[in-house]
Amino acid sequence: MLCPTAILTDDPKGLNVPLMLHQRQALEWMHCREKGNPKGGILADDMGLGKTLTMIALVLARKLTERRTEASNDDDDDEDSYCKWTLKWKREQWELEIKSKVYGNQLTTCVHHGQKRESKRKLLRTYDIVITTYTIVNNEHKVGGPLFSIEWKRIVLDEGHIIRNHKSQTSNAVCSLCGLCRWILTGTPVQNKHMDVYNLLKFLQYSQLDPPTYFKRSIENGKLCLKTILKTLMLRRTKAQLQEMGELSSLPQKRTELIEIELDKDEMKVYQKVMDYSHDVFARFLKQKAESYEILVLLLRLRQICCHPGLIVSMLQNGDVQQMSSESEASESEFDDVHQMSSVSEASKSKFDLLNKLATDDNSETPRDILSKSNSVFDLKRPSSKMRKVLEILTTSVLKANDKAIVVSQWIGVLEILGSHLEDAGISTLAFNGQIPVKKRQDIISEFNDPSSKKRVLLLSLTAGGVGLNLISANHLLLFDCHWNPQLEAQAQDRIYRVGQKKNVIIHKFVCKDTVEERIQSLQKTKLALADSVLSGGKASQDTKLTRDELQHLFGIGKR
Repeated sequence: MLCPTAILTDDPKGLNVPLMLHQRQALEWMHCREKGNPKGGILADDMGLGKTLTMIALVLARKLTERRTEASNDDDDDEDSYCKWTLKWKREQWELEIKSKVYGNQLTTCVHHGQKRESKRKLLRTYDIVITTYTIVNNEHKVGGPLFSIEWKRIVLDEGHIIRNHKSQTSNAVCSLCGLCRWILTGTPVQNKHMDVYNLLKFLQYSQLDPPTYFKRSIENGKLCLKTILKTLMLRRTKAQLQEMGELSSLPQKRTELIEIELDKDEMKVYQKVMDYSHDVFARFLKQKAESYEILVLLLRLRQICCHPGLIVSMLQNGDVQQMSSESEASESEFDDVHQMSSVSEASKSKFDLLNKLATDDNSETPRDILSKSNSVFDLKRPSSKMRKVLEILTTSVLKANDKAIVVSQWIGVLEILGSHLEDAGISTLAFNGQIPVKKRQDIISEFNDPSSKKRVLLLSLTAGGVGLNLISANHLLLFDCHWNPQLEAQAQDRIYRVGQKKNVIIHKFVCKDTVEERIQSLQKTKLALADSVLSGGKASQDTKLTRDELQHLFGIGKR
């Protein structure tokens, strides 16, 4: 069933803000999809185009019709009747959107979270919208909680790409929920590989879905075209497309500045020492005489040296990789093609005495005291080359212009070190990351967005920046380090480049020259090309797991 994408529908009663043209088109498309098979689909508009409001509009528009249908059944206690309530995620954003965009009590809302959350099915069913988290769904799935005793009228997965791993507990949990209509909201339906789409289709209960192995093989040999499937089930509009059509004339310009950093002499000596040793480990790895977790650790440490050499001091002290699983964002799925891949859990129990190995490397021409803890290059009070550049840009390009900026890193430790240097320079900052208690997070965002706030720099962890934050008070985004997954960086960018932004947006992307960061950039381009091929129907490329050749490229060995 191919639903129209250009027909407009009226704004539903009860909404106190007008929908934009593309939202009214989406609303008509969603009405149509809920009559199709499967009932629902993927709203994959670019981040910042108002997917949340569009979904709220759908709930409002359908509410009267649904209540009339249920009233005619006149049997609220019938276990086989569909419940009229909707399940959603991203608690704070949905709460605020409903309160600010919907008149009065048009939609009754329950936040299903915390130790004292509602446990009685009948009471939970009395709300129009139930807002919860993926963690709560996962927990209740294990014990058969109330979320799994209701047949929902509509289930909506916000940031639905979270369930892309079909083997994860969270994916299994949300797919086990009972519901008539199922929706996925995500601006990045494809992040790493074709198989990201598989579990989205599974959640939607796509009737022609093959087992994972056959699905993957069918895509690779060209027997299955994702474009054909997604053309029916997915609606996607980008900001660039809407701007070309003249529908987003109010959105300002965005430009990206690639800022190349040269490590100073002392930093490069440390980096090169670790890289030289990496070449030796990689050679032994190819001969199956080195464990693959050593490769992962070395990649992690090389990336951290680019941020600040002091981040690897713990490695130099004891060679322990226990923090690897929490520090490294490179998931095992990216290394599936690497022979004899060791699990992170196995690696975390092992000792990788890199300091001792490097210190006894007789072939190295680098003085051994380079890796001594007493080397000033490891002093966290000494700003790294990259941090000095960030400080320069904030001082000259941001604060002088009375703008606001967000600095993003995948490591909280990096942000803490940077924050101390900014404070020393007289620049007050705010921090937002996964360690901040949930009850304090909205206050931090409100303070940052307050025009009168003197704190004009926000230190944001990458994963926290990938969820529904509206940070349009800032118009500068500084991407401090490179991530394997470019879609996370794109999500962070769209926290400031979205409808409502009034100033031109500048993305500052920092990359250390002649390091692994440059090579990660090329892998990012490959992944972005893959996502584009799936969403636009271009020629499919291979999955972007790290192969031996790609690892060789990352370590700068030979040519690709």
